[in-house]
Amino acid sequence: MARKVKNSEALLTDLWRQATDCSDEGNEAEAYKHILRVLELDSHNPVVHYNLGCSAEYLGKHRLAGEHFTDAIDLDPSYADAYFMRAVSYDHLKRHDLAVKDCAKALDINPDDAMTYNNRGISHCWSGNARQAMRDYNKSIRLDPNVARFYFNRGMLSEKMRNWDRAASDFQTAIGIDPNHAGSLARLKLLKAGKC
Repeated sequence: MARKVKNSEALLTDLWRQATDCSDEGNEAEAYKHILRVLELDSHNPVVHYNLGCSAEYLGKHRLAGEHFTDAIDLDPSYADAYFMRAVSYDHLKRHDLAVKDCAKALDINPDDAMTYNNRGISHCWSGNARQAMRDYNKSIRLDPNVARFYFNRGMLSEKMRNWDRAASDFQTAIGIDPNHAGSLARLKLLKAGKC
């Protein structure tokens, strides 16, 4: 019996390694297949379901990804990353109301996650709730002021709200963090040319 357990552990380790190698090589479809084999051996592990969800999300299979993230959450209701990624899947499925709720659950578990505030801000934007989106973007920047994408997102919302000075300032800050931030470079150029 001990030999069988050892062989199962060795197989799990090998399958995880193969999945990781495939993913690192950009072959997410093969990685997904390897993780499915891991699931056959370790179906009660939320990390397996989470990784299946990530692979499915990468492959553009958003509904399937959401199902895997739900399985991970069912096995571990405190899995903040699974809520976060399910929110990403919901956004791709245009279910922004559900994305906002999952981001809120992730923030209940991990209240200092700047990326989740940023993503909830995006979901609020898509839902037409600009005021709450701005609050979330501001919070993400307070928590981590060194992420160009946070300033870009807030700048885009400021531009939509016709707050040109704020938008320009955010795009400039994003460029200061990442001089090659294409979105901010393009938007700032349009703002300076008065084409927004």
